[in-house]
Amino acid sequence: LASEGWALLERRRYDEGIAAVSRAAALEPGRAWEHAGWPRDARDGGARSLRLRALAGLKARSGPVVHYFRARILRGLGREDEALSELEKARPLFKSCTWALECAAGELLVEIGRLGAARASFERAAALNPRHARARAWRGEVLYWLGRAQAAAREFDAAVRAEPEAAWAHAWRGQFLLWTGRYGEARRALDRALALDPRNAWARAWRGAAEALAGDPKEGLRDIETAIRLDPGDVEARIWRGELLARAGRTAEALRELSVARRRGPDRPWLYAVSAWARGLRGDERGMNRELAEARRLAPEVFAAAADVAGLERIFAAAKGNRTYRRLG
Repeated sequence: LASEGWALLERRRYDEGIAAVSRAAALEPGRAWEHAGWPRDARDGGARSLRLRALAGLKARSGPVVHYFRARILRGLGREDEALSELEKARPLFKSCTWALECAAGELLVEIGRLGAARASFERAAALNPRHARARAWRGEVLYWLGRAQAAAREFDAAVRAEPEAAWAHAWRGQFLLWTGRYGEARRALDRALALDPRNAWARAWRGAAEALAGDPKEGLRDIETAIRLDPGDVEARIWRGELLARAGRTAEALRELSVARRRGPDRPWLYAVSAWARGLRGDERGMNRELAEARRLAPEVFAAAADVAGLERIFAAAKGNRTYRRLG
């Protein structure tokens, strides 16, 4: 039903699409926000504005899925307060799965950078449904960004215990272990994720990064290239591929890969940092400074001190396996 709904939405048959996705969410309320994934790939403001107008013209203008879609689109347009207001409108429409709404609100708050409020939402979700693995994993990620790695580790462990056969839970835990520099443990967690779901592109990319950072860059690059074949839109995997190619001395290929990544995800500060570093390795000081300026603009607290190749390498080392950025606030 959810897939049918997304297909209808893409064909601009909005009333029918919303109805199908809403039925899917009603049948599986615990996965309501997974089902409500549209529009996942609408990056430009014109497409978002078009879809926002479409939602305004629905015959059924209310319902948790409708409000969630509207919140996601408003978030994409930078209208963050309105986005949160839409989620609040969904509250009286929920009965038994208020925890799912709390989890959805928390995810939106993470994107906005309001991590303290996000943590509170995930804690309420976990209190309402202690075995809700996704809320536990999200709480773990928020705790990581707040500098509480040990508490975060406990949450990821709890998520895996809650859903031991869920590939995504093992993959997310593996990503956390990668971010904290525990590359051997990360690889074992990601091996488990891939045993459960061999086509999990994120797990494949993160395992490749763990392999490379643990001293096996060739195997790491193979895994990352497989991940890109599985999901050509994975910008983080392309950033990792660019970095590993540059480390292998293949800077021209690295810059071509990073150019593809830029077209798919132009708002990623690590993309510009890796590109600056690759250009610096080639002796292109002007190009390095141009890319560094963009990295600093997007993430000043991370890249403000970077001035040259050596400075960027120190930042890479401190970041361990993390090539993601969250605005903190």
